[in-house]
Amino acid sequence: GLIQVMAEGMAEISIPAVATASGVSIPTIYRYFSTKQELVQALPNYLAQKIGTPTLPSQPSLDDYLKMIQAFYSNAEAMDESMRAAAMSEAAMNLRHTTRPERLQMVEYMLLPVMTDLSAGEQEKLRNVVLVLASSAVIRAFTDYLDLSWQEAADHAVWAIQTIVKGATATPPDTGEEA
Repeated sequence: GLIQVMAEGMAEISIPAVATASGVSIPTIYRYFSTKQELVQALPNYLAQKIGTPTLPSQPSLDDYLKMIQAFYSNAEAMDESMRAAAMSEAAMNLRHTTRPERLQMVEYMLLPVMTDLSAGEQEKLRNVVLVLASSAVIRAFTDYLDLSWQEAADHAVWAIQTIVKGATATPPDTGEEA
């Protein structure tokens, strides 16, 4: 029901709208989700389950994260149109905005082992670039602009993340000059 509400382009999600779209009563929704926020927070795991992608542990490694990206986007090709419409809706954009701090924190934690020699500003930039490269917007750009399959797009994003992390964490050659 939540996906249907999002696919219909409703900017503000409400429990009554989700109940109507689901064909159940409002109290039934509240039986499973105490708040609208709980309902919305359950969506990513539901989508991962629906398309057959394993969910990430709360503190994943970089390898776990990259495997999840490839699995998610290779399976995303099979998403039905209502799920794709929901993913591109204003409500989904609002959801991404509200969950961004948690996603940034997860990526930061995941990159901690490789960021020890980076300045705070460089760590922030690396974290932000990795998060953006794993986003559905980047994958859609690969599929829309380059006519890649979702799997090829995921492979490109994973390659870019690995290359950027490797480059950002490589020790620069000593040129013998002071900076």
